[in-house]
Amino acid sequence: MTSNLQDFLTTRKQAIEEYLFTYVQELKIPEELKSSMLYSLEAGGKRLRPVLVLAFYYMPTEKTKKMAYRLAVL
Repeated sequence: MTSNLQDFLTTRKQAIEEYLFTYVQELKIPEELKSSMLYSLEAGGKRLRPVLVLAFYYMPTEKTKKMAYRLAVL
């Protein structure tokens, strides 16, 4: 894997993790449910798809940017 790709994956994965934790912590839900959700997030995994969607988004054409939003919900 090239250095640029590794850097991209690492920085985007960190950003996604930070966002996920912040998002869940700010939810107005029962604390027990919030704790369970945070516990699941701490297990890791499930980060490759969001990173791939971001990589697709950063491609230079307008068509790929529109498609990225559609892919994000899959």
